[in-house]
This record gives sequence, structure tokens and C-alpha cells, in this order.
Amino acid sequence: MRYNTNRIVNKKGKRYLQSYVLGDIPKSNPEDIFIEVTTTDRLDNLADKFYGDPNLWVVIAQANALGKGTLYIKKGAILRLPANPNLIISNNKNNISSGY
Repeated sequence: MRYNTNRIVNKKGKRYLQSYVLGDIPKSNPEDIFIEVTTTDRLDNLADKFYGDPNLWVVIAQANALGKGTLYIKKGAILRLPANPNLIISNNKNNISSGY
């Protein structure tokens, strides 16, 4: 499985993808990092580079209100990378939503 935060479950004979839906991420933290994407990149690559774990891409997506769509981020985008992403995940580990 590509990401540890996702799991496949059977529901009435169908397969569903479940993943974390994070709650509110604190708006301001002096330890947050802001970056400008200099080449087209992916959220999972950025999470791996800055957090050491590609599974934490959901924290970056939620902090920047990226919503559903793609993992790709265009050149020139300014992104906020919240401090303590593992704490955000652990505080929200019970928030699981079905993809269907």
C-alpha cells in the first residue's frame, strides 16, 4: 500500500479507500516553514523532504486548503509546512472518512 494512512476495507462486497480527514490545523505557529515551489513537485515528495515521511502530505494539503485533486503543486506556489506534523496526525487519528 502506498500510504500508511490509507486502508482498503470491504463494505457489502465493495472496496472502499479510507484516509484521515484532518481537523483544523493551527493557523499560526512561529515554527512553521513557508516555501516557494521552484519546480513542479508533489506533496508527498515535499513531505518526505521536510518531514522525512511521505505519508504526511495530508498535513501540507490541509494546511494550504488544497482539497481533493492532485498531489502535484505548480512552480511558484507558496506553501505553509506546519511544525509538528506527527502531533497533528496523532490528534486527528480518530477522524477517518470513507472515500465513498
